Amino acid sequence: MSTQLFLIRHCMTDYTQKQRYCGWRDPSLNAGGRDQAKSLKSQIEGEKFDAVYCSPLRRVRETAELLFPQGTIVVDDRLKELNFGSFEGLTHQEAMSRYPDLYNQWLHSPYSCQPPGGESVKGLFGRVVDFLDQALREHDGQRIVVLTHGGPIKVMTGYLMKIDPEDIWGIMVDSASISMFIMEGGRLVEHFLNKRLGE
Repeated sequence: MSTQLFLIRHCMTDYTQKQRYCGWRDPSLNAGGRDQAKSLKSQIEGEKFDAVYCSPLRRVRETAELLFPQGTIVVDDRLKELNFGSFEGLTHQEAMSRYPDLYNQWLHSPYSCQPPGGESVKGLFGRVVDFLDQALREHDGQRIVVLTHGGPIKVMTGYLMKIDPEDIWGIMVDSASISMFIMEGGRLVEHFLNKRLGE
């Protein structure tokens, strides 16, 4: 019997709309994000899931509550976004201007390098894979939804597809997108990535 895993990135916030690093900051969805959630809900309506997990950060919890208003949602701290430390609140250009050496170093080696006051992708990888292994073990043969952030989705995608951890940061994960993986006997047999609204 197959296990089906659905990964959903939270809907839009002002941070994502303006392409600012958000990390552990805790904004709500903006009006565009709430509209995205309504559209996303219409696409998954009628689907049955055995378990729904989400990050504790507000933008994910709000997305989860809009998609599954009657369901049981399990909040797990391991699904939080990467802590971007001093880069949080900044755009790419602002981080490059304010921390040129550190930011360049992090861009080229995010797995081992960490932003000032933040965490490395290696740290993110450890906690997210710990969650994923447990979820797949406990829900073998079931349909699971995990609502989280771009960073954890990159980690889970890379882990399941056996992508080098140094390369996972290049995986595209858009707001309100869905990625799906089907496993049989612990082996990945089918998947799609970063399916966006209307596709």
